[in-house]
Formats: sequence, structure tokens, C-alpha cells
Amino acid sequence: MIRWGGKTLAAVAVTVAVTVLPGCGSSDTSAFVVPVSLAHSRDLKTCADLQKLLPDTLDAVGRRRVRPESPTTAAWGDPAIVLRCGVAEPAILAPGSPEYDPTGAKSDWEEIDGLCWVSVGTHRAGDTSEPFTFVTAKQDTYVELDVPAEYSGEESPQAVLSRLILEVDATVPDRRFLCA
Repeated sequence: MIRWGGKTLAAVAVTVAVTVLPGCGSSDTSAFVVPVSLAHSRDLKTCADLQKLLPDTLDAVGRRRVRPESPTTAAWGDPAIVLRCGVAEPAILAPGSPEYDPTGAKSDWEEIDGLCWVSVGTHRAGDTSEPFTFVTAKQDTYVELDVPAEYSGEESPQAVLSRLILEVDATVPDRRFLCA
């Protein structure tokens, strides 16, 4: 076996196969495949606590089963709105990264119900064909939310999720990203 990033290539191949081929090897075709966040062990309790609070319906779309089952993932609707808890710090928030933007001057961000969300990925303001990806910017545990373009113009799912995230993970006031 060849080692790569602390894993064997066989383990990486299995992960890719499960992600790319959601119907293979399982009779459960109704579950939505979501790659599990590589949460730090300190994040797992926060993610498990958040999981207990997540609603069955988000913006009028029902919750879906995800595969593999994990306290770090959730999904609603079709196409799926996907929440991943315990994700790695995004480059836009990481000191030393070329994308680092602690003032939020080059970033799309929004404070919703006291929680700062920063837009990450390739989505450009006004472009409704690309999915929106948001990450909490001032929490100990980063939460990522992918919202398909099909939901553009509808009420933001972040309003409901912000309050729940703040219940399990208070804002870190000295986080370098300015959101306000």
C-alpha cells in the first residue's frame, strides 16, 4: 500500500468510490451521499449537539437521510441543501493564505441573527447559476452550508440555522474576520 496524506491509497479510493457512485453496494438509494467533514475531535461534540437541534424542514423542504450517517452532516430537499459541521478553516479566514481577507473587504459576507457567514467558493454576486457556499466565520467549529442555485431568491436557510449554531457554539469575539 502507498501512503498519501497519512492514509493508504486504498482508503482514498474507497472514499472516492462511495462519493462518486452513490448507488453501488447499497440498497438504500434514497439516502443522499455527503462527504463527512474531517472534524477535529474537539468539534465532534459541537456537531453532535447541533445535529440534535436541526429541523426536519428547512425553508419548506424536508430533511433527507444522508450516507454515511454522521453527526457532522445533514441535507434537506432535492437538489439538496447540505450542512457540514466541523469543516477545515477556509482559506479566506486563514492567516498566511493568499486568499486571507480579515477585513471582509474582498469577500461577500452577511451577519444573520448574530452569526457571521462568509461566502466561499466560486459563486459571484448576481450569478444565480452557481451554488452558494457559506461558512461560519467567527465560531470555534466551522459550519459550511451549500445552497443550490435553484433556491436563489428564496428565504435564506441561514436564518434558521444561525440561531441553532449559536446555541451550541458561541461567537469567538477575537476572530480576525470583521463581520459588521
